[in-house]
Amino acid sequence: MKLSRIAVVLSMALGLGACTGASIPARGEGEVQRTNFEKDTHETWSNEEPSITYIKQQGKMVIDEPSAIPQRIKNITINTQFSQDSTLSDVAGMIRPMGVYLVIPDEKIRNKKIVIFDYNGKLGDFLDAIGAAYGISFNWNEGGIITAEEGSHYLLRIPQDKQLAKSIASDIKSLGADDVSTSIETGTVSYKASSRVNKRIVSFMERNSYNAALVSMQVAVITVALDKTQNSGIDWGNMAIALGGTTSVPSAGDLAAGAASALTGGTGGETGGTGGTGGTVTPSVTSVPKFAIGGGATKVNYASGNFSLNAAINYLSTYGRTETSQSVLMKTLSGRDVNIKSGQKIPYIDSIGTSSMSSEGGVVSANTSNVEIKDVDIGLDLTLKPLYDAESEIVTIDVGLEINSLLSFIELSAGEQGKVTRPNTQTQSFTDVVKMNAGQSVLIGGVSFGTISDNRSAPSFLEKAGISSKNDKDSRNTMFVMIRPTVTVYGDFSKDKQVIRK
Repeated sequence: MKLSRIAVVLSMALGLGACTGASIPARGEGEVQRTNFEKDTHETWSNEEPSITYIKQQGKMVIDEPSAIPQRIKNITINTQFSQDSTLSDVAGMIRPMGVYLVIPDEKIRNKKIVIFDYNGKLGDFLDAIGAAYGISFNWNEGGIITAEEGSHYLLRIPQDKQLAKSIASDIKSLGADDVSTSIETGTVSYKASSRVNKRIVSFMERNSYNAALVSMQVAVITVALDKTQNSGIDWGNMAIALGGTTSVPSAGDLAAGAASALTGGTGGETGGTGGTGGTVTPSVTSVPKFAIGGGATKVNYASGNFSLNAAINYLSTYGRTETSQSVLMKTLSGRDVNIKSGQKIPYIDSIGTSSMSSEGGVVSANTSNVEIKDVDIGLDLTLKPLYDAESEIVTIDVGLEINSLLSFIELSAGEQGKVTRPNTQTQSFTDVVKMNAGQSVLIGGVSFGTISDNRSAPSFLEKAGISSKNDKDSRNTMFVMIRPTVTVYGDFSKDKQVIRK
């Protein structure tokens, strides 16, 4: 009859659990499916941001430069016959009859010898050849005057970014410019260079202006932690079998009552009275069920005569899954890094110091203590540096990621000063370089680590019997990053529309 009642109760409990509970996944089922995640996230991002946006911007890159020689002057045909002793001053005398005046303010330039003795062709080509050979510029002025100088002053438009302006100034100097200075407020760079050097600088800046685009990066960071524990078999460590007579153990209430009676000497106390029992305790025995089902094990308690058995059969399985997802849209200029930090500070006691003062003559001593508190930083630190190539429409990104996690606090003894705690932290970090077309998505990282423990216990003489108790633990942690870069390019494009998206 009792067994039938137990069976009914057990079946009802299992039935209710099946209606309201959920199954525990098998190993590996709770992990994130990277393929599905990448596909779904990419589709969502593509609807929000186009791959490349071209915005037409009016205005030339070269703001100020010396006036170029008119084409009609350049097309004048000349026929020269110079001697080995001829200088640039002789060129001025040669073109004067054509209505063009050459002014050479610097005596050092005037006395430079000509390396082209016999020439038959256009004046513009002749001056370009002389300029390339000597590193000088020929500039046009009103009144038909051409001036020959070692260098001319130029003013170019640049992005209003301090770090980028510093980089451009360094590049222009390496190309041969002098007196380079930048202005972030006006977005310009001024320098002095010959016409030949300036052509190289302008070509470099045209490419640089398209490459120095605005790069938007859609970023998602996913971290998943899985923990699963499975227990099975008889708990041999806590199993107890006894033969012979058993002794009842007094409960905590019995011990307290006995102690109080012993102090008072019985019921009568100091007057003697009845004297009492002198603290004798009659133990009370708490009834223990012979069969019990708990959340983690089935317990069996059996006693008959001189035999008693206490045993537990473990069957509890636990499962935990923690997923953290962080998504952000970051914008920066090509070549500039951008950083995002997400975390918190957790305080802990680093040290405890005590000091005391004492004095003779009845002065009360004073004790003071100093507690030093520090913080442990946990969370995510992500740094991205994109570089855009306008010609190939490829984005190269330097990625640096670090995740600090707090696992637990470790308590250490400090002797008479008490106890101090130390954080037990874990750091996951990696660096990477990815290269992709603008608008594409890439999944990087995949930093994964796992711990599997298999603990078993059984009597040594039954090791091979297959009846050991098993405690199986599986912990897995995975972290990866998904990035999709998009680009906005500003320039004087040969397109009809103001804004073009692709």
